Amino acid sequence: SENLNYRVNCEPFNGFKIDIQGNSAYTENFQQYFRANAFGNFDVYTPTTAGNFSSSTMLIKTAFVGDNGDSESSPVFDQMLANRSIIADRIAKNNPAWVSQVNEYVFDTIAGEYFPRGYSASSMEVLLYSFLSAYSGQDASNIKLSPFQKIPFPNWSVTYNGLTSIPAIGSLFKTINITHTYRSTYTLSSWASNVYYDENNPIQTYENSSNIIPKIEINQMVLNEQFMPLLGVDVGFQNSLTCNVQLKKSRSLTMSFSNNQLTEVVGREIVLGAGYRIKGLKFNIISLNNTGNSNKKTVNNDLVLKLDIGFKRDKTTLRRIDENNCQVSAGQDKINIYLTGDYQFSSRLSAQAFFKRDMNTPFVSTTFPTATTFAGLMIRFNLAQ
Repeated sequence: SENLNYRVNCEPFNGFKIDIQGNSAYTENFQQYFRANAFGNFDVYTPTTAGNFSSSTMLIKTAFVGDNGDSESSPVFDQMLANRSIIADRIAKNNPAWVSQVNEYVFDTIAGEYFPRGYSASSMEVLLYSFLSAYSGQDASNIKLSPFQKIPFPNWSVTYNGLTSIPAIGSLFKTINITHTYRSTYTLSSWASNVYYDENNPIQTYENSSNIIPKIEINQMVLNEQFMPLLGVDVGFQNSLTCNVQLKKSRSLTMSFSNNQLTEVVGREIVLGAGYRIKGLKFNIISLNNTGNSNKKTVNNDLVLKLDIGFKRDKTTLRRIDENNCQVSAGQDKINIYLTGDYQFSSRLSAQAFFKRDMNTPFVSTTFPTATTFAGLMIRFNLAQ
């Protein structure tokens, strides 16, 4: 196994902090079977190498391409389909046996154009690099034809809290925090050497297919990207009022080579929050003692009010490559409203009044819109010393 991690922290100027990090993990396992023959000697059968691979990567070039959220079409997916002929031609010409013994192009009915014989539009190798080049924003003519990244790409987190050092801003705001975080990963959940691959015949094809057998078999590739948040602003006023805004965005791309289908899950979210502390709110608590006389106790604490409103959209789209068909299979628009009021009566007794409403509007007709509402009063009593 091999693991590579790096991290860089820097502060170019006061209050502006940048955290850069990257990581990759590669595991490999080798196994083979021994069986005794009629002479008592052990013969080796089906030696295979298998493992997993993950690495931080960068998909930001295509993060906002065609991001209208309403259409099933995707310019990036269209680019992936267009990349197939370029990738197939490069793989074929990198195979000396194909150049010397085959060197022929045939019409591919799936793609509707000519492809090198043995490297069709549905070939695992062709789809892998076409997918990776399109969604990473790389040129299909230059992308490295290796499924394993040698150096992990950097991800980052940026924070800035120095605006209040400006007198005009500091007189109005107590704190201003601005945040931005980017995370992206590239994962091969399982890969293995192809037991049908013959090093002495690198142009051998499958029995039931015209595709050339690749050296490595990969069932699935996953690309994940998260802006958590894309932009976050947290403001505290001098009068105890707080406000925050967060814009979040994510997408998960799962490319399955067993059925040549891409599953794309895209999420977008806006969170608006506000809070206010009412200082010195007094309550009179009257209790009766054993003699029937009443005791009056005044409680003086802060009432903390919080309001969060969230607007979130999740959409799952199935993109069938062989059929060139895209269809929304799941997803919803969600609105959340959450209001709370907290008050501390003593070190052991506290209370919270809350109101929560969730409203969901699905994208598919087989699911109905729903709305749920919760409201109530919660009292906590701490028995610990």
